[in-house]
Amino acid sequence: MVRQRTLTPPFAGSNPSAPVLNIYFMTVKIQFILGIDEKIIPEIRLTKSNNASTGTAIFQFKNPNIFNEEINERKAITGMYLIDNEGIIITKRLITYFKNGKPQILEAIYIIKNSDEWERVTRFLTRFSESNNLTFIQTEKNKK
Repeated sequence: MVRQRTLTPPFAGSNPSAPVLNIYFMTVKIQFILGIDEKIIPEIRLTKSNNASTGTAIFQFKNPNIFNEEINERKAITGMYLIDNEGIIITKRLITYFKNGKPQILEAIYIIKNSDEWERVTRFLTRFSESNNLTFIQTEKNKK
């Protein structure tokens, strides 16, 4: 079953004439250019503050397919988009690491500003791990 949702991205919220995205949620996806799925599974690290109100999610992709010249020539990388049936989580904090003049690693950092965002990221990661046959384990400390 394919579900369709129409979303207006947050960066277009202040512009009523901005285009609306039609996205089909068949799987959980990570994209750097909207419409082009990233095939490489990232290493993901989560941190949480002592008071459990803020944190970070760091996604590290080694040789992601978005570095493929054929893909990258078509459009610019505009951020990391975490897409699932709830919508899109966006971060613009991207770092590229080079070796011998060629991009090797792409790191995306999502700053979690409150407990609602923490829960949302956790739900995405759970869906992402299930759809890719990965193990995502939440520690007892972070289940609060």
